[in-house]
Amino acid sequence: MKMESLQQRREELERKEHQLKESLLKFDKFLKENDSKRARAVKKSLDERELRRGKEKDIERYIAIEVPVYFVQSLHGSVFHVFFCFA
Repeated sequence: MKMESLQQRREELERKEHQLKESLLKFDKFLKENDSKRARAVKKSLDERELRRGKEKDIERYIAIEVPVYFVQSLHGSVFHVFFCFA
């Protein structure tokens, strides 16, 4: 009777240990995916910032040589489209 009880407890412990390992692996995967997503977001942000700076320099250059520049605000109100008139 006592041996059966010990065997059951041992099996239960092994089952819980297995569940814990599985949970740990899933959490590790989650952390790696989050790190990957964060790295992509940071890169995208830096790329967009660099693109914006380039467009701002273009605008400044065209304004300096007196090319008419038209700014059109998007429907959302947060994005401006820039048009240059070279006529």
